Amino acid sequence: MTDLLDSPTTQPPASTGRRAPDMVPGRVGVIGSRSSTNRVHVSLTRDADEQGLVGSMVVVRKDFPSGDTELGLGVVEDVETRNAAHEQIATVGMVTNLVSLERSPGGADVLQAVVDVQAVYQRDVDGQVTPKGSALSTSPRTGTIVDRLGEDDLADIADAAGGASVYALGDIYRMPGLPLPMNTDHYDTPLGSSHAGFFGSSGAGKSALATYFTAAQMRHDDLGVLVIDPQGQFTNEQGLVFSLQGFASGMGRQVKAASLLGDVQLDKNKDLFSRLLGKTKFFTPYLFTQNNDNVGHAIEQVKKALDQVGADGEDWTTADPKVLLEAILDRFEAAVPFIYSSESSAENFRAKIELHRTDLHTGDGSGCDLLPSLRAVLGLFRPGRGKVAEKDLFAHLFARNPGLPRGMVILNMVPEDPTMDIDMRERLGGDDTKALLLGHLMHRLEKEAERRFQTPTIDQETGRARLLNTMVLFDEAARYAPRQPDNDDVARLAKSLSRYAKEMRKMGVGFNYILQEPKDLDLGVWTQLSSGFRIIGYGLGGASMSMVKEYLPSEGKDSGRLYRSFPSPRSTGEFNFMILGGVSPLSMSNAPLYLSAFTSFEQFVDANPWIPRSAIKGATSGPAGGKPAPVETDAVDDDDAFDDLVDPEPFPF
Repeated sequence: MTDLLDSPTTQPPASTGRRAPDMVPGRVGVIGSRSSTNRVHVSLTRDADEQGLVGSMVVVRKDFPSGDTELGLGVVEDVETRNAAHEQIATVGMVTNLVSLERSPGGADVLQAVVDVQAVYQRDVDGQVTPKGSALSTSPRTGTIVDRLGEDDLADIADAAGGASVYALGDIYRMPGLPLPMNTDHYDTPLGSSHAGFFGSSGAGKSALATYFTAAQMRHDDLGVLVIDPQGQFTNEQGLVFSLQGFASGMGRQVKAASLLGDVQLDKNKDLFSRLLGKTKFFTPYLFTQNNDNVGHAIEQVKKALDQVGADGEDWTTADPKVLLEAILDRFEAAVPFIYSSESSAENFRAKIELHRTDLHTGDGSGCDLLPSLRAVLGLFRPGRGKVAEKDLFAHLFARNPGLPRGMVILNMVPEDPTMDIDMRERLGGDDTKALLLGHLMHRLEKEAERRFQTPTIDQETGRARLLNTMVLFDEAARYAPRQPDNDDVARLAKSLSRYAKEMRKMGVGFNYILQEPKDLDLGVWTQLSSGFRIIGYGLGGASMSMVKEYLPSEGKDSGRLYRSFPSPRSTGEFNFMILGGVSPLSMSNAPLYLSAFTSFEQFVDANPWIPRSAIKGATSGPAGGKPAPVETDAVDDDDAFDDLVDPEPFPF
């Protein structure tokens, strides 16, 4: 990768790994019959047939007397061959004999493609290109020229769409060397945020594409980035195409990568503490034989015990675990009549309490089965060497420091506390526990977004209220926003994420989800993806493909056919995607675009000249020699309004 840094220019040099174009721009045909402003039939030339055309993007050129030219763009999804001799019953036998003699009348073949117009631009006499919509101004006459999209037209269209703000994640499908331009905005706009979904079977390249997209969004300095990392992939960067943390650092961002169960001091929250305690063996099996309503009553008593410790003038987060356990056992004993109505069950519960109390006061108390669970959970709320407070982590994410890009936070959901035994790590690392923690964190995000929306900071340049402008990347999203949750904690989180997707757009928070199947995603979340885009990789079918088809143009029988022809990435090494949504200047309608994703960082650099050399260096060397970025706590917000983040209103467990 050093060749990327050896160029004396300030722009990244051409990549040696980039494929040379094998499809040259040129005439592919003329408008045939029947055609309209939205759909055209193209009679193809023999040259187009010899080069191959399916998957290419073509341009309908309609000239006006004024000297202006209208450019209508569309994708060729299928080509049909017609031959009158083959279609007339009277001549079929003769044609069959000719075929056997290799004298088939191929010269009588008529090749025709149906193209749905997706975007229209107008080039004036001075060469200026402006967007005009998704339909031609009038139906083109037969004989109107149709060309393959070329570099010059593509460059003019990209300039019309924003020039420097345009980026690319890959080439136009089957047009290698022609990057597909995209122009997604940040979220501090009058339109608020948008959401995105990256789908595809295992090995389809969706995580790599989401990584490229996240890097591309970092060209917006004021966009904060939060990565929810359930499996630690974005923290340890195993299997990523390049170092996203190093790229972000090279873009001038401070990166904080932290394990939520090890590196972070959770905020003082008795509801969260009590619920986390319920994920250990503390209640079941040591106090109750099964996880039922009695456990719920006991959890309420734990919260009352924490209140009592606080009333006695001691902070329960720093209290001696043995003292805290004693207070909890006292509450249990006082609440026995409320937990059990049966006298025999009540006496049995009292006996268990007394047994644990005896073990607690024997020697150093290590024989008490309840103490390890209490210590492990209490440790998540205690300060410690190298730990960052949850409040400070969010302060870093939200901070707007003059002249500096916003920060990036990666929350690793894998337990990393070395003091936990294997059983405790498995219990606190389960999907239900992660859902509980994510519910707490997303609730905090919602409250901060609401605060800024209701009492905003005014941008002095524009005079407009500033939104939170934060992007959330959710890996393994089907685990936490599933269509059919398998436990209460996941169900609550899925319901909340569905609501957040709808309500937090206006507040400037955009969610991006990575998962395999649309059918596995919460329906409310799936619906809200229409605000942005859906990227569909190889391997979908059945119920998932039926959901995708609902967002394809109903009038186009060929729409989506190209997706079904995608070859397996395992056999070709290519990662192809169908894009649904208005994220590219090449489509202003609901018709899909098709993308061949970059397979190397060199290709990404080659197609995106806005990437600075420092980001190239960071992405290819990695953060801190390949280790996760260290956690720091020096972020300062523009309005210092983080007092309400110390102990926010509890998540509605």
